Amino acid sequence: MMKYILPLFLVLIANAAMADSLAKDKKTLENLEMELEQKQEALDKQKEAVKALEKKLECNYNLLQSYNQCEEKHEKNSEEYLKCMEKAKTSNAGCMDNA
Repeated sequence: MMKYILPLFLVLIANAAMADSLAKDKKTLENLEMELEQKQEALDKQKEAVKALEKKLECNYNLLQSYNQCEEKHEKNSEEYLKCMEKAKTSNAGCMDNA
């Protein structure tokens, strides 16, 4: 009878140790999951910021293209050139507001 008690006792100790280990592993996994969610949120914010910067870059590029067209069309008439530049600036203002 005694020879069966020792193995059973060892099994009980092993099960208790495994339960403790599983609880620690579960906590570790929960912490990793929370960290992963935080990093995903940060990544999503960075992606939004990049999209906003891309939109602003596109607006600025279009404005520069408009300015270049004004210069080409009205290089000899400064009054028309200034009107064209102002129109380009006004037209592009909405783009920057939405960026």
